[in-house]
Amino acid sequence: LMEREADAFAAGLLMPSRLMSPLVNEFALSLDRIHELAGMFESSLVSTAIRATQLSHYPTAVAGIRDSGVAWQFQSECLAEVGCYPVEKGPAKSASACEAWKQFARGDAVRNTGTTYGRDWFRTYDKGTLDYLPVNEEFLPVPSMGTLVVVMSIPEEELYPENDD
Repeated sequence: LMEREADAFAAGLLMPSRLMSPLVNEFALSLDRIHELAGMFESSLVSTAIRATQLSHYPTAVAGIRDSGVAWQFQSECLAEVGCYPVEKGPAKSASACEAWKQFARGDAVRNTGTTYGRDWFRTYDKGTLDYLPVNEEFLPVPSMGTLVVVMSIPEEELYPENDD
């Protein structure tokens, strides 16, 4: 809890929304973009990932995995608007996230990627089409925190399919 409070304080102080929001929304969020933003604002990758996700207009989320379970999760507002809500704390359901955690736990801390479905990361309350949304995952090991950070993005065309009518 103290760690999250410190990250939230740092985010608001070091990354004010009026300065960061325009930069976050130039492009879809990715680990590379988070690295750039962290450098610009001289902030940690974790606090930058959380703050950028909260300010993003793109369908994105970020989660922290500890001891093979989801410890925390944040998402962009547009995901809630379509009916995707963060999962409760507990075991990670994404097969690629579970595999990335195993590698992390063994000390093989490498940045890698995966793909899964919306149902593995979001509560969709029986909206079947949302359960099968493709979710792109980028994994960032943070050994000093014992955390595997997962940056998730959903292609906009999947979330907002064009209406042919």
